[in-house]
Amino acid sequence: MKTKTKTTLKKKVMNKYTASKGKKKLSNLPRHDALEYASHGWKVTGFGKATKRKTTLKNKIGYIEKKVMKENKMLKTHFKKSKTNWINESIRKKLGIPKVTNTERSIVEVHQFKQRPPKKYTAYMGNKLKKVTTWTGQPIGKVTWVGSEYKDSMGGTRQNFRINAVNKKKYSGTYFKSSGDYVNLKMLKDKIKAKKK
Repeated sequence: MKTKTKTTLKKKVMNKYTASKGKKKLSNLPRHDALEYASHGWKVTGFGKATKRKTTLKNKIGYIEKKVMKENKMLKTHFKKSKTNWINESIRKKLGIPKVTNTERSIVEVHQFKQRPPKKYTAYMGNKLKKVTTWTGQPIGKVTWVGSEYKDSMGGTRQNFRINAVNKKKYSGTYFKSSGDYVNLKMLKDKIKAKKK
């Protein structure tokens, strides 16, 4: 009975993470919540399995990134061999293809957006034209300017805007308002001020 209690307590400790941002601090977070906060720029620490020392969650994000890449590569190979674009769970399990959740894929998407700022990007407009997000709703930029609505050659409604992105770059974008929530972003060139001699 004592052994069982010790195992349970150890498992609970391993699943505890702490997230902090400025003066805000959240403790006793489960792993999936900790990953979510990390993707939003919070500093997250937890207990390592072997040493129980505090470790940064960047390693966890790196692990998820490799997991996503492995799934993409293995699925591409399977689809090419089977000449289909569908796979069931039994085949996935038999081939050992990892299953990536939407949250994990979005975490990697935001991480790559920060690490390797793209010149062009497709994202989604949040409510009330205040933020731009991934398709799962994770913010990647704050809207700083919104232009007037206008019609394109096909009669659709569009709206131009600008954002300050989480990768510290500025983007201009087009919101295809009549077609859904998706937007196309284009990175703005940094203005370099000439130093006066």
